[in-house]
Amino acid sequence: MVENYRYQYFIDEEGNWFCDGQAVEDRELAAFLSRCLVERGGSYLVACEGEVHPVTVADAPLVVRHIHRQVGAGGGLEQVEIELGDGRREMLDGETLEISPQHILYCRATDQGLRARFCRPAYYELMRHLEMEGKFERFYVAIGGRRYVIKPTREESVERRDFKDA
Repeated sequence: MVENYRYQYFIDEEGNWFCDGQAVEDRELAAFLSRCLVERGGSYLVACEGEVHPVTVADAPLVVRHIHRQVGAGGGLEQVEIELGDGRREMLDGETLEISPQHILYCRATDQGLRARFCRPAYYELMRHLEMEGKFERFYVAIGGRRYVIKPTREESVERRDFKDA
């Protein structure tokens, strides 16, 4: 056994975990790793069991797999709960919705406010409720009677690297 060995983790665009180049196929282990994920100084780490290991992220460290909608009598959204790839569920913070030039939707999730990328089914389900405002073509989603403008993404602080470099 090598003392102080540091595993090299990688999360791909779809939220799949890899350890030292090998896919983490155990879903419970991948969910555990996701729940141990922290961001410190613009870098991602897995901090658990007294150990800290670096994580390279291809896009966003979390993935929104599903949304669970509560629709009112008039057909409008009353609440939206997101379900993350690791099974955690929480209310969508509409203030954090962003979209990239490639039409990839993101929000912030967890108590840490980690970036989460919507997978296609979750994206399309939420976009069914997309509305346009005014002549400037600002898009928004109304949830609970409040309009949440979907802002363009800002410069990414996470360095994108090829998996081979991780």
